[in-house]
Amino acid sequence: SEGEHPLPDVQQLEKSIINAIRPWEEELQTILVNRLGEEPGLKLARKFGHAFPAAYQEDVSPAVAAYDVEKLALLKDAGDLQLSLYRPRLDDAGQSGERAGLMRFKIFKRSQPIPLSTVLPILEDMGLHIVSERPYKLKFAGKEPLWIQDFDMSYGQGAELDIETVRESFQQAFENTWRGITVSDGFNGLILACQLDWRQVKGIRAYCKYLLQTGITYSQAYMEETLAKHPLMARLLVELFDAMFNPGRDSESDASRSRAAKTLRRTLNDLASSKYSHDKVLLELLDSIAAARRKDRDVQVARIKKVFRLALSRVSSLDEDLILFSFYEAVKGTLRTNFYQQAEDGSRLEYMSFKMDSAKMPQLPKPLPFREIWVFSAHVEGIHLRGGTVARGGLRWSDRKEDFRTEVLGLMKAQNVKNTIIVPVGAKGGFVVKNLPENGSRDEIMAEVVRCYKIFINALLDVTDNLQQDKVIPPPALIRYDGDDPYLVVAADKGTATFSDTANAIAIERGFWMGDAFASGGSVGYDHKGMAITARGAWEGVKRHFREIGINIQKEPFSVLGIGDMSGDVFGNGMLLSRQIQLKAAFNHLHIFLDPNPDIKASFRERQRLFRLPRSGWNDYNQELISKGGGVFSRLEKSIPLSREIRDWLGTEEKQLAPNDLIRLLLKSEVDLLWNGGIGTYVKSSQETNAEVGDAQNNWLRINGNELRCKVVGEGGNLGLTQFGRIEFAQAGGRINTDFIDNSAGVDCSDHEVNIKILLNQVMQAGQLDARGRNDLLAQMTDEVASLVLRNNYQQTQTISMMERLTGARIGAKQHFISVLEDEGILDRDLEQLPHDEELSKRRAGGQGLCRPELSVLLSYSKIMLYRQLLDSDIPEDPWLSDELKRYFPLPLQEKYSAFMTDHRLKREIIATQVTNSLVNRMGASFALRMHEDTGASAAEVARAFTIAREIFKAREFWQKIEALDNRVNSELQISAMLEMWNLLRQATRWLLNQPGNHLNIRASIERLQPGLKVIEKTIKQSLNAIEKAQVEERALPLIEGGMPKALAQRAASLHLLYPALDVVETAALRHTNELRVAAVFFGLGDDLGLKWLRASVENLPVESQWHVHARGNLRDELYIQHRRLAGRILEACPDARDPVGKWRKDNAEQVERVSLMLKDMQRLPSMDYAIVSVAVSSLDQLLVETEVP
Repeated sequence: SEGEHPLPDVQQLEKSIINAIRPWEEELQTILVNRLGEEPGLKLARKFGHAFPAAYQEDVSPAVAAYDVEKLALLKDAGDLQLSLYRPRLDDAGQSGERAGLMRFKIFKRSQPIPLSTVLPILEDMGLHIVSERPYKLKFAGKEPLWIQDFDMSYGQGAELDIETVRESFQQAFENTWRGITVSDGFNGLILACQLDWRQVKGIRAYCKYLLQTGITYSQAYMEETLAKHPLMARLLVELFDAMFNPGRDSESDASRSRAAKTLRRTLNDLASSKYSHDKVLLELLDSIAAARRKDRDVQVARIKKVFRLALSRVSSLDEDLILFSFYEAVKGTLRTNFYQQAEDGSRLEYMSFKMDSAKMPQLPKPLPFREIWVFSAHVEGIHLRGGTVARGGLRWSDRKEDFRTEVLGLMKAQNVKNTIIVPVGAKGGFVVKNLPENGSRDEIMAEVVRCYKIFINALLDVTDNLQQDKVIPPPALIRYDGDDPYLVVAADKGTATFSDTANAIAIERGFWMGDAFASGGSVGYDHKGMAITARGAWEGVKRHFREIGINIQKEPFSVLGIGDMSGDVFGNGMLLSRQIQLKAAFNHLHIFLDPNPDIKASFRERQRLFRLPRSGWNDYNQELISKGGGVFSRLEKSIPLSREIRDWLGTEEKQLAPNDLIRLLLKSEVDLLWNGGIGTYVKSSQETNAEVGDAQNNWLRINGNELRCKVVGEGGNLGLTQFGRIEFAQAGGRINTDFIDNSAGVDCSDHEVNIKILLNQVMQAGQLDARGRNDLLAQMTDEVASLVLRNNYQQTQTISMMERLTGARIGAKQHFISVLEDEGILDRDLEQLPHDEELSKRRAGGQGLCRPELSVLLSYSKIMLYRQLLDSDIPEDPWLSDELKRYFPLPLQEKYSAFMTDHRLKREIIATQVTNSLVNRMGASFALRMHEDTGASAAEVARAFTIAREIFKAREFWQKIEALDNRVNSELQISAMLEMWNLLRQATRWLLNQPGNHLNIRASIERLQPGLKVIEKTIKQSLNAIEKAQVEERALPLIEGGMPKALAQRAASLHLLYPALDVVETAALRHTNELRVAAVFFGLGDDLGLKWLRASVENLPVESQWHVHARGNLRDELYIQHRRLAGRILEACPDARDPVGKWRKDNAEQVERVSLMLKDMQRLPSMDYAIVSVAVSSLDQLLVETEVP
């Protein structure tokens, strides 16, 4: 009744009184025994019962403590960690003050607690608010203490968390973040908000970091905020990734799929409940995703994509839309990932790699790589960019954490044009080390760099196919959205010069098919520094520059300003390549070296001594050997005194300068050679800003190209000048190529090493060579490999010189070539700093052409285009051109192992590369395109025709003789002679392409044409009149006077006479008569009608557009055809006459006289145009009709 009190439960009351007076430790012991059994319960009670502090016993009931004891018992080692996330019950020790929604989180650890400053950010990043913390220290006699950290928390997102659902993922995320396996940032809020695990969130973070590297305009914080604001879409991204790449989905049982579908439906509906509760269409489609979970992978992926795009259409903010879309496109454009692979111990990999189709990535800066691999972990981030399926390039340790992809992209672009002389196209990789030891020693720092390098290498190989007995083996636990892709080759680069052995060891341990060919330059391979190969390659360009201004730098002293130091490969080797070097100054990142009047011999010996030291800097230079007024100065000094000798040399009256100001003055100094063997960009154009250069640390040193006063720049290092800086220097009269032309020998040497090792691996597998024999053979071939490599450097710079000679007259052809490359999507004019049409028109009007740096770009891109075309053709299968495969390898391999070459994995690529280099190096950048446009021939047909022309006229023998005259004959005369052969081969290639029937069987055409041509070339002077003979002697005279052997000079001077020789040989074959009789008719007819004058008139027609080029080419072809037909008509009409031309003229006097008079009238005109020449050529066709044999 009202006012009555309920009677107490007597038994419960007695129990409460007993508990109140019973010791806490005794109660704990009882609970442990009841829960675990007597023996283990007593053992734990004795160990922990008295260790709990009083504060803990007051705060925590024995029932709860029993759970804590079980966690504590699991702590064995110092690094062990135990965690417990739970929602407290109100009856826990009578703690009735707990607020609704409150959670508890306990950390159990040995020795020391985790600092609150570490714990709080981790929990807050997961969306949790810390209400209070209670730390408890358990003490043990003679042993280290144990700690319990007890946190009261609330979830900041307002929703009620299902602890049972999120506990495991939360605890794993906390532990892995604390251990440094993953990081703490705003993305971790998705763990609770979207019911994701820490690795799934790490995957989202990895894509975010990738997008930041691509230049997305949004910050990481904004992207974190956007995904947190749209948890459903974040979850859909993860679901899309899992559906695309989780190989486990393929082997799930029906029951597993059903359970997964049920869980997914509940999760998606929970995430959609607040924002999309009224969106019936979206909710129905969410159910369809869950239903598709029971179907094939393609169905699942398609369904998720559809729902994501629908949900995206519901996003009102443009910025958020673009962020979410970028993540979506990045996932969609991924081709492979190692996300689901496991380490040897069965654990998930700590790092992640994602192979991507660059063309499908959102808003990437140009140029677009063919493929890229993004590597992400808590310790390292890296990118590997490839220009094609078969690509190679170095991996560098970058210090540009914010934009290393931009750095690597620029290097890949340069590598792509550099690699045009080798089999693979360009590739480049770079990685940043995220946790270098603070104040660490050099050894400690390098140990961390090597660790990160190993992660990077393994991550790349994780997503790369392997080969076993020519069978492609995909990586384990990996879904592929691309074709077979087993070719991955790397090389050393900045910061990784000594890492090749490490990379090869990884490749060998993993059983990767490349073995120690994976990373060139290792201990069993070609030591670039020991061979000095990169410096020697660049030196070929330097020697040519000086040769062309009349200086032999191997015999004549010349002054040098250097960037770098003697410990460096390129700089050190370069400064030992001539004993005539006068190194007046040099600088690196630490010191400035000044020697205003160097002793050539003594300074050479001292540089040699420094180079041989294990490590050296300019401060190790023996200053007693430095000339008066010089010295070595630290760049850390506030100012550097300038002696009278230095002031006189530099043309300044400043008595002291800050180090940066002195370097600027040195860069502007008047020296013969600026040799760049360092790192950094020191020259830009006057039209560029330092910000555009992208090398902030050298902003205070950099000068403009028009301020350089050196005669020649040798680019042993990369990116020493911007392309616009090079162009500005060249247009001011300086001699320079580009870095990718000058320093290509390193990558060329590496390519030879890789392909030689692939070949020798085949030999070893056949049991014909063992490892020791292979290694000895590699060493024996070092000098020949170097010669093959340096030959490419020599020829490329020679080609640029030939193109430079013609550039003013042929700028229209180059303008057209640039436009075609752009239209084909091969070249971006702005990206390559090539002039636009308006600028080219100005240059044409001023009689200017393209400069060497611009021609270097065109040369490389012409090879890129031709190589692709030849690789897609049957050229690699041509029986004659298969010899190019042998020519690629050193002679010992040709002699012993040529039988294995036909099975070389890269046979086709090697042949295509060799043919491309042969054609472009000899004929120039636009030759193949011109032949195609003039004749309609394919690239393969052009290559065959050129090969025939080269062989039948024995061009290689001629080139060899001309090139042997370096430093004996003026370079201008050499180029003139080379251009005579160039013109002949151009005409011959065109002739071959215009012939009907099968004229492009290389062997058959050579055998048919060469004998007759040999006869004609020997006797051609007999067919000349006195005036023509005098003209030949006149052409040969400057060559002979210039020092060229008489026979060679006369051959060069006579090559133009061979233009009609193919017509003569072909006519002789068709008429079954000898070549001398046909030649007499051919040349007699030309004299009689004035056809040589008409031919010269065609060649002299003005060319103002590409259409003029085609028109002139067509007139030239038509004139040769008519000349040949008329000669054939005469031979047909007068088969037995001693003077066939005279008899034919007599028999057709009226018709011939009419044409002769017309041509003579035309010769009196002040100039010829296309219309007049066309009439003249047409008259020959009419003459042919009128003199037809009955």
